Amino acid sequence: MKKTKLGAGLLVIITVAATAAAGAAYISRDREGPAIIFDESTQTSYYSGITEEELLGGVRAEDSRDGDVTDSLMVEKVNELGSQAVVTYVAMDSRYNVTKEERILEIDGGSGAEVSPTPTPTPEPENEETAATPETPTQAVTVTPTPTEDASEESQRTAQMEANIAALPAGSPALRLSQHVLSISAGSEFNQLAYVDSITDDVDTSDLLFTQIQIVGTVDTATPGTYSLTYYVYDSDGNISNEDVLEVTVV
Repeated sequence: MKKTKLGAGLLVIITVAATAAAGAAYISRDREGPAIIFDESTQTSYYSGITEEELLGGVRAEDSRDGDVTDSLMVEKVNELGSQAVVTYVAMDSRYNVTKEERILEIDGGSGAEVSPTPTPTPEPENEETAATPETPTQAVTVTPTPTEDASEESQRTAQMEANIAALPAGSPALRLSQHVLSISAGSEFNQLAYVDSITDDVDTSDLLFTQIQIVGTVDTATPGTYSLTYYVYDSDGNISNEDVLEVTVV
């Protein structure tokens, strides 16, 4: 009877020790992303045409375990709100912990602003005879609009996306965009994550992968032009997906 009680006591001790070891391993696991630090003495304003390199000037990322991870820094998006621009920065450590920080910059209306040309005054006629002589009207020319090639281009880019996914090494995540060519009106809202159609992996869930999406490039919805955004994602094993590009034209 004493041996039975002793055996039960040892079992309890072993169970408690195993639980404590598992708890210590869980606590010691790195689940904290790097800190994003801004040097306010550098870039303090935002203007039309500013580059991502300029926005990253004076910004660094420090991780408690990896140290300096500034190389992982990128600008995820820029939202212009009245006289201010909200810039979202993203950094990631070697264990794929992601940190996002927003920085508010004042919009500089002077930089990149268009200056209206001074209208040229209409010259006065030299004499009454010149003023009375009507000009020969220019013959109207009918222009036939060229059919858009967006549909064909979208089809080609989708086919290229599938070919890139098929060429990925085994175990790599696959990222698909819902479209690759987009036209929006200047001043309209733009959500760059809304164009991610699906992300699949042999291990990670799509919800987890969605938090690991990386987007290179920005779209200035206030300035007409064509912008490119490159999307990709890492899985928990460090495998990288295909890159897919969204071309956005602001008109």
